[in-house]
Amino acid sequence: MSKYLHLASLSFILFLVVSTFFATWLSLFDRWAKMDESYSHGYLVLIISVYLFYQQVRLIEADKIKANYFFVPFLLLSSLLWSLSYHASIEVVQQILLPVILLLILIVIFGLDFGKKVLFPISFLFFAIPFWDYFTEFLQNLTVFVSGILLELFSVPAYIEGVLVTIPSGIFEVAGGCSGLRYLIVASTLAALYAYQNYSKWRTRIALLLTGVFFALLANWLRVTIIIIIGHETQMQSGLIEDHDFFGWCLFAVTLIPLFYLASRYNVWFEDEVPEVNVPEKLEIPVYHFPPYFVACLAMYVFPLLILTIADNNQINKPSPVFKGIHAQEGVKQLLSPVFTGADTVLDEMFKVNNGVLQVSLRRYAQQHQGKELVSYGNAIYSNAWEVSQKMSKDDFAFAQLLHPDGEIKIMVASQYSIAGYKVHKKIYAKLLELFKPLMSSKYSSVLILATPCDVTCDLAKDRIDSFVLKNGTIIDSL
Repeated sequence: MSKYLHLASLSFILFLVVSTFFATWLSLFDRWAKMDESYSHGYLVLIISVYLFYQQVRLIEADKIKANYFFVPFLLLSSLLWSLSYHASIEVVQQILLPVILLLILIVIFGLDFGKKVLFPISFLFFAIPFWDYFTEFLQNLTVFVSGILLELFSVPAYIEGVLVTIPSGIFEVAGGCSGLRYLIVASTLAALYAYQNYSKWRTRIALLLTGVFFALLANWLRVTIIIIIGHETQMQSGLIEDHDFFGWCLFAVTLIPLFYLASRYNVWFEDEVPEVNVPEKLEIPVYHFPPYFVACLAMYVFPLLILTIADNNQINKPSPVFKGIHAQEGVKQLLSPVFTGADTVLDEMFKVNNGVLQVSLRRYAQQHQGKELVSYGNAIYSNAWEVSQKMSKDDFAFAQLLHPDGEIKIMVASQYSIAGYKVHKKIYAKLLELFKPLMSSKYSSVLILATPCDVTCDLAKDRIDSFVLKNGTIIDSL
C-alpha cells in the first residue's frame, strides 16, 4: 500500500509544481513554439528531461530515502523570489527558478542522495530556458574580434567599429542572429546529454561540455569570416551574402564530426568509465511518511499565497498629476517622443520656464505584465538617433546631453524612475525595485522625463530643469 501512496504523492507534487507555476510554464511553451528562434528545441529538451527523470525514479533506493529539512529555507527563498519576480513580470527569473524549486522539493521529500541523481535530468531544462539571450552581445563582440584576426590572416582589408565590419566592397553587420547563440545552445545541449549518458566523472562531463562550446563558437567564427571573404572576392555579388543561414547550419554540422570523435575518446584520455545502470528486479518501497510532502507543499505555497494577498490589497486608483507652471503656446513641437508600450498614463506637456521651453513627459503603469512593463528592451526615453555627449546624475535624476544627427539641435534630458514612491535614476535599479513592489503600498511605477534645449552650453537648460523640479517637488514626490 505504501508503494502506491508514494507514487500517488509524487505525482500529486509534480502536478502542483505544474499548476502553481503554470503561468511561467506557459511563457516557456510560447517561446518554444516560435520555430524561428533559438529555443525551438525546448519541447524536445522537456521530453528528454522527463524521460531521464523517470529513469531515476525507477531506480530509487528505498533505504536511502530520507527527508532533508535542511533545504526547506532554500525552498522558501526560491518560492519567495519566484513570487516577487512573477508580480514584477520578470519572466526570465521565474523560468530559471522552475528547475531550482522542483529540485529542492524532491530533496526535501526524498533526501540529498536522490537529489544528486535527478540533478542532471532537472538541470537539463536550463538548455531550453531563454536566459542565454543575455550572452548575445558578448558573443557578437567576440565574433567580430576573432573574425577581424582571421580576416587579417587572409589579407582582407577590414575596418571594425562596434559590430560593423567594413571592407572595400561594402559593410557587414554582425547582428544578434549572427552571434552564434543558436549554435552554442544546440552544441552545449548535445554535448551535455552525451556526457551524462556515457561518462560518470564530472571532470569528463565538463571537459566535453567545454569542447562543445568551443566547436559551436568556431563554426560561427568561420561562417562570418567566410561570408566576408566571399563578399570581398565577389564584390558583394554572391547570393550567399543574403541567404547565409543554411550555409551556417551546414558548417555547424561539419564541426559536430570532430566534436563527437573527441567525445568518444575521452574515456581513454580521462580514464573514465561508462556508468553501469543496474535495474533492480524488485523495487523496495519504504514506509510511507506524510510530513515531508506536507512541509514541501507548505514551503512552496506560503509566499505565493501571502504575496498574492498583499498585492491584491494594494491601491490602484490614482489621478493623473497636474504640474505647476505656464504652458507654452499651442503648436510648440515636442523635443522627444518617449516610447513606453502599454503605459496607463501618457502625459506630454510643454511649459515656459526661465525664457525657454521645457517638455514634461510622464509614463505611468498601474498594472504590469509581459509586454506591458515600465522597464523593458522595447522602451526608450530617447531614440538611438540621438548622440549622447555627456551623462551625469544628481538628486535621483539622470541627466544627459543629446545632439541630433543633423547637428542643429542640442538638448538636455533629465529622467527619474519612481517605483511605488521610491525614486531612482537608473532603469536597472528600477527593475530591481520592481521585485519588491508587491510588498509595497502602491502598485504604481512611472518615469518622469524633462527635456529642454541647450544654447552654446547646457547651463541654462540645467537651470530650467532645476527650477521646474523645485516648483513641482511635492507633485514629483507623489508620483
